[in-house]
Amino acid sequence: PLDNNEKNTGENNSAIIAYRLGNQRIPLDDNNDTTRIANGVQAALQELKQSKGGRISVPLSHPAVQALVLNDDDNYSTTKTRSVILQRISENTCWMVTSDQLL
Repeated sequence: PLDNNEKNTGENNSAIIAYRLGNQRIPLDDNNDTTRIANGVQAALQELKQSKGGRISVPLSHPAVQALVLNDDDNYSTTKTRSVILQRISENTCWMVTSDQLL
């Protein structure tokens, strides 16, 4: 799940990826990567705040997808990802599910 610990820490860049399954990887080489991930998590949670049902499909052009899934150096995720779904768990936590199938 994607998690925003902002209420606990008071820091805006405390958004994290709690865990991840699959072939894709997220490099954590420097502060730019940490900021990119935090911005991606924030974009996903912000999109879900606007959703009444708590489950939405987002396009590959969405900032959360660009930051968390489609890495320039990860050819697998760039060419194979076809669907991205966000599911709200709580106000500050959500699932991001990606697939190479249309869901």
